[in-house]
Amino acid sequence: MRLFLPFSSTHSKSLWLPIRRSGVRVRTMATAERAGHRLPKTAADALYSMYANELGDRLKALENTIDPSVPPESPFIIRLDGVSFRVFTKGLRKPFDERLTDALIDTTKDLMWRFGAVLGYSQSDEISLVFPPAWVAEPAPADNALEIAPGTVGTANAPPFPPAVTSPPSKPVTPQKHMYSGRVQKLASVTASYATARLNYYLSAQNWDDLASQHRERMLAHVAHFDGRVVPTSDAKSAMECIFWRSNFDGFRNSISHISHSYFTSRQLHNRGLEEQLEMLSEKGVDPFQEYQAKFLFGTWVKKEQYELHGRINLKTGTPVQGPVLRSRIRTGSFNWADWNEDERIRFTMAKHWAIDPSSPPKHPLPVTNNSESL
Repeated sequence: MRLFLPFSSTHSKSLWLPIRRSGVRVRTMATAERAGHRLPKTAADALYSMYANELGDRLKALENTIDPSVPPESPFIIRLDGVSFRVFTKGLRKPFDERLTDALIDTTKDLMWRFGAVLGYSQSDEISLVFPPAWVAEPAPADNALEIAPGTVGTANAPPFPPAVTSPPSKPVTPQKHMYSGRVQKLASVTASYATARLNYYLSAQNWDDLASQHRERMLAHVAHFDGRVVPTSDAKSAMECIFWRSNFDGFRNSISHISHSYFTSRQLHNRGLEEQLEMLSEKGVDPFQEYQAKFLFGTWVKKEQYELHGRINLKTGTPVQGPVLRSRIRTGSFNWADWNEDERIRFTMAKHWAIDPSSPPKHPLPVTNNSESL
C-alpha cells in the first residue's frame, strides 16, 4: 500500500509524492517539510516522476541482471592483477625490484586480514586469495573469535568469515553465504579497490631516490591499480591447482624470462622456451636457483598461524592470566611447491592455519617487531 505526502516547491503550493508506508523516505521527506525546505518545481517534478514510475526499482533490477553469485558450497579464488604494470614499472631495478615485490606481499597480508581468506599468494604483479566453502558447523568453535579481521564485526558463535573446510560437514549446519552474498561484481570490485589503496600506501613508504625523476614520481603518484576477477572452483583440489599453476608454471616461467632478458636481447630470446633459456643462462654461468630468492622465482604464500602468548597480565585486575593466550598472526613463505605432493598441497591450501609441523612448507623468519601482524 502507498501513501501520498504533500511536498512543497517554490512554484506550487503542494505536490503529492507517492511513498512507501515505512522507511527512510517517509522520514526524510517529512523532516524536510517540517523544516520548511523548498524544492524548485523541476526537482519536485523529477522526484514525483521517479517515484511514480518506480525508476529506482527498475534500475536496481538492471544492475542485478549481470551480477551472478558464487554458490555457498563452492570454494572460490579472487585474482587481482596489476593493470599495465609493464608500463608502470618501467625504470625499476631489473630483473626484480625487491621494493615492489615486498609492497605486493604486504598488500596481500592486508587483504588476508581484511577479507578472511584462508590463503593468499603473490607473484609478479598478481595477488590471489583463496576462500573456502561457506559451511559452518554447529556449534561454531570458540576460537573463531581469534580469526576476526580488523575492522569487522563478529562473535565466537557468528564469525564474519566461516572456517575452512574442504567438503560439506557431516554434522548439522547453519546455512551460510559467502561475504557479500557471493556477488561476483562486489567481490572483485571491493578487493581490487582495497588492494589498490594498500599497494600505493606501501609504495609511497619506500625510498625511490635511486630512480630517474620521472620514474620516482610515478612510483609515488598513487596511480598503481588492479583489476579483479572471481574464479569459482568445483572443489579444494581445483583451488589448489589454480595457485600451483601460477607458482610452478606461469609465474615461474615469467620469472625465468625476466632473468633471461637481463642477459640477452629480445632477438636472442625469440622463440626460446623455458628449458632453452635455462641452458643459455647456464652457459653464462648464471644459476637462477642460487642467485635469486625463492620469492622471485616461485612467489610468496601468505597464511595465518596460531601462537601462544605467555605471561599476559589482566589489565583490569593487574593479575597474571592463567595459562597461555592464543593469538593469530600472518606468516609468509616462499618455496618450490612441487616438493610437496598433491594431498599436502590441498591440505595446506584449505587449512585455516599454517600448521606448526616439520612437513609443512617453511615460513619466512618473523621480523624483529611484528605487532602489526598479530591479532
